[in-house]
Amino acid sequence: MTPLNKDRYSLALISACFLLSWMQTIQLRADSLKAPPDAMTLWYAQPATEWTEALPIGNGRLGAMVYGGIERAHLQLNEDTLWSGGPHCYDNPDAYGHLTTVRELLERGEYAKAEATA
Repeated sequence: MTPLNKDRYSLALISACFLLSWMQTIQLRADSLKAPPDAMTLWYAQPATEWTEALPIGNGRLGAMVYGGIERAHLQLNEDTLWSGGPHCYDNPDAYGHLTTVRELLERGEYAKAEATA
């Protein structure tokens, strides 16, 4: 196979992969359009008035609680480094050696000692 034919073959293969993935996306969209109108919509009888009624959204690192009404919505934001003091590695290579002790302390209800040992 000449270099020119190899390039054409690669381009054709990439184009075919792109076309197949695009067709699959179109099919997924078409399937979602067949769903009942309310199948993927959340409806509530009244707005959340306090934090405990709020709708949590987020991805595990950045999140928010959404509550309030139409005229005034509240978003209470949360980001993991606010609680952890900044990004860093939390792995403790010596932790496994203390696991049995920590479990025993927890079973006895000695939570402060278990925390100090961990």
